[in-house]
Amino acid sequence: MSVQIDCDVTVRLRAPFLFPGLSLNGWGYDATALRDAQGHPLLPADQIKGVLRAALAGMLADAGKPLTALEAIFGQPGPDQANLRGALVFSDLRAEGLSAAGMPSTRVEIDDKTPDAPGTVREGHLVVTELVAPPGAEVQFVGKIYGHAETEAQAVEWITLLRAAATHISAIGSMKSAGFGEVVSVELSKPKMVALSAAPVAPPAGRVAVALAFDRPFLVDAQRVADNVVASSETVPGGVLKGALAAALRALGHRPEEDADFSALSIAHAVPEGASRAVLPLSWVWLPDEARFADVLADPGLARGEKRFVTRPDWKTAQLEDAEKRRGVKRADLSLSDRAHVRIDPETGAAVDQALFFTTLVDPGQTRWLTEIDFGAIPASQQALYWGTLVAGLDRLGSTCARATVHVLGAAPALAPVVTGDWLVVVETEAVLGDPAEGPPAEVYRAYWRDVAGAEMTGFMAAQDLRGDYLGMRGAGVYRPHFVTLPGSAFRLRVTDPAQLAELVRRGLPPRLGKTRPGWRDCPFQPENGWGRISIEKVGA
Repeated sequence: MSVQIDCDVTVRLRAPFLFPGLSLNGWGYDATALRDAQGHPLLPADQIKGVLRAALAGMLADAGKPLTALEAIFGQPGPDQANLRGALVFSDLRAEGLSAAGMPSTRVEIDDKTPDAPGTVREGHLVVTELVAPPGAEVQFVGKIYGHAETEAQAVEWITLLRAAATHISAIGSMKSAGFGEVVSVELSKPKMVALSAAPVAPPAGRVAVALAFDRPFLVDAQRVADNVVASSETVPGGVLKGALAAALRALGHRPEEDADFSALSIAHAVPEGASRAVLPLSWVWLPDEARFADVLADPGLARGEKRFVTRPDWKTAQLEDAEKRRGVKRADLSLSDRAHVRIDPETGAAVDQALFFTTLVDPGQTRWLTEIDFGAIPASQQALYWGTLVAGLDRLGSTCARATVHVLGAAPALAPVVTGDWLVVVETEAVLGDPAEGPPAEVYRAYWRDVAGAEMTGFMAAQDLRGDYLGMRGAGVYRPHFVTLPGSAFRLRVTDPAQLAELVRRGLPPRLGKTRPGWRDCPFQPENGWGRISIEKVGA
């Protein structure tokens, strides 16, 4: 039976050392220490993972042994630029008890090539770095390794190999050639091993609200800012959470990818506490003559030009802030953590050319993320399996393999009833509502609402974009980006079957291409993954 591994890692370093962050902690520094949201210096996970991997690779190669254990522990490159994750996950290591204020350290390069001034400082070659401890001081960094192994014997073998590899590490971090980053010791505790299991537990309601507490900064639903820069979304997509749940079920011996009931399980996007799910409708306009906001879809006279109005692109900042306040749009004040990553050539020890990239992570600190789980018509036995696995916690979330502890809040709030009549529908998360090849947007949207909700669309204001287009540049074969309708897109519907609209409010908008609904293998924008969520408002209410 598979076992879960938890192991404490303690690294003692002798100052000076530097693990550079990208945020300046003071004027005059060329490089500053990486810190968490609370100001504690960090030894980043990829640093300790990288030196342990390099040491173990060298150790196995010298002994003429295969790299099977190395690849199992750390993972390996996979086909089509997909990486096969390792079985063990490393956390950032944190130093405690140090002052939040660093101290400067200067380095210069001596000019030994100028005949007129041998031994002088070379112009333009002064570097000022931040130290978190005085030279000679020993500093302790503490973190964790966790993961899964097939057996306890395998787990013990892996930790034993890592302990042996740790004895080969003499320095870590930046500027090692200048004497920085001396490693005093690397210690791995006796691993705690627990057989993987999850007792089936019936959920407290058909729709359950939960809060998630993450154990580290995370990178999810990454937006590509530049070719080598990606930034995390502050919202955790439901698909990320559902994927982690699927991995947990798979580790327990189940096959969720072949389970139709699991496909029907719906998990909403998780938003940070203090933030709202509300979005500002594109149909909102400013009436300068009346000094108020109005919705052009709710007042057809505005569309006929009976009143002068200003659309959002021409609003002032104060107007936008006022509109969001009136709509109830709130954002959480979150800390971000910027990281630099580089691939090291094991033969030369130098950075590989064109292998530098940057990430912006969301540092959760003490903030929790809120989501809802909807079990719908899933059989009771499967509900108990999914819920019992979920409340045990979720692992390997996003690129940093974050862990989430699940806190049950109770039944989700009841949804407002839907009646016949005219309704305004606002898209809150991206949705695939048709293909532009099918015709003009008005025709595509009109057909969608007729087929999915049995409703007549009498007006709309929407925005669209492509998702996944970057993947088409990676040479992985034919890839078709998805044409999504963006949050804030608004539709006016004449509803004659309230039950259909009520179901869409609860579950979300299913993707539609032509007359077919693509499945999760063909389109990630499924309502069960948190996409296509909507809010509704009765016209004239």
